[in-house]
Amino acid sequence: MINFELTDAQLALVAQAHEFARDVLRPAELELDRVADPEAVFTSKRFRDVVRETYRLGYHKMSFPTHMGGLGMDQVTIHLITEELLWGAPGIAQGIFVGGFVPFSAMMSGQSSLVREFAARYCEEGEVHFSALAGVEPHLGSDFLYVNENTTRLRTTARKVGDEYILNGSKAAFVSNGGIAGMLGVPACIEPERGMLGTGLFIIPGDLPGISRGKPLNKLGLRCLNQSEVYFEDVKVHKKYLAIRPRGENWRNFVHSFLCFGQVGVGSTAVALMRAAYEIAFAHAGERVQGGKPIIEHPNVGLKLFEAFSTIEAARNILLKGAWLNATQFPGDLAFTVAARAFACAHAPRVITEMIQVMGAYGISKESPIEKLYRDAKLTQIEDGTLDTVGLEAMRIMRESAASTSHAA
Repeated sequence: MINFELTDAQLALVAQAHEFARDVLRPAELELDRVADPEAVFTSKRFRDVVRETYRLGYHKMSFPTHMGGLGMDQVTIHLITEELLWGAPGIAQGIFVGGFVPFSAMMSGQSSLVREFAARYCEEGEVHFSALAGVEPHLGSDFLYVNENTTRLRTTARKVGDEYILNGSKAAFVSNGGIAGMLGVPACIEPERGMLGTGLFIIPGDLPGISRGKPLNKLGLRCLNQSEVYFEDVKVHKKYLAIRPRGENWRNFVHSFLCFGQVGVGSTAVALMRAAYEIAFAHAGERVQGGKPIIEHPNVGLKLFEAFSTIEAARNILLKGAWLNATQFPGDLAFTVAARAFACAHAPRVITEMIQVMGAYGISKESPIEKLYRDAKLTQIEDGTLDTVGLEAMRIMRESAASTSHAA
């Protein structure tokens, strides 16, 4: 029996997150979104202060266990709080959630030295630590999906010399937190002849000699999410920082798990954006009078709002199931989480467009945040693999599962 009832504690935590998103995050993001120079955004006191306040409340470490200093929350509560923070500031919130990826990977590696240096340090009170998965490259993006292909490999290489690896290569401008991360997860090619299966994952400090960063990407939307190139020139990395070695299932499971959690996160961003636009349009429609009555009473406007409401509810619930599957079925159900993300992200620009239509001329004004939501929504169709590419990979998994079931029968 499915239980949709939330506890009083969960409701209180979600309400607290909503107030913080409304009163602190949203004003900061709206202000920073208008800054023309993206580099000025991430060096500003406004950005640093709002991030520090978010860390003070512990939102960056919700999934980390309490014995490590985390909050130890369950996946449903985390998912609901995440939506609230994304509702307020999708760019800032995405940066904070992505920022936990490397320390979480360190914790999951089971290597005590990595756990101490990255995961435990990340959870320390009063500290702000960003991390980044420096994976995507100028010539390799959604190719990460093709872990079984010998013809596809990373061009960032790791050559073993004694007890060290020498890293060389470059990561593309789409590395989230790439310009500000003090902890880096670096997939690199160790065994070229094995293609993507010859990849190893290094978890390293971001200030090693030979690491440099590009300028923040000047983007259409999610302008408060730092994204930039990361370069590696003869970077000496001790072998203790190799978290995942080539050969075996570890790399395949890592990519699979990373994609599953990423799909839910990007889909949740789309839901939060739709919801924010819907709430703005709904309030406007109740106040704007045309033809002698509020426009919400006109059937064409009312229907647009109702369809938006239906889409948001459907997307939220399928993503909640995806979050639950990620928490209960390692490394996650990629076909389902892709379906959940695809549904939300495919509908988000359409729904927000309709909400702009409800707003009329007010919707296209820079004075209204709704046009920003539209710009942000487009990026959700590209993040963590383009919708069509991840959809094709999900379909491949479904075909293989169906063939296996048929054979077993």
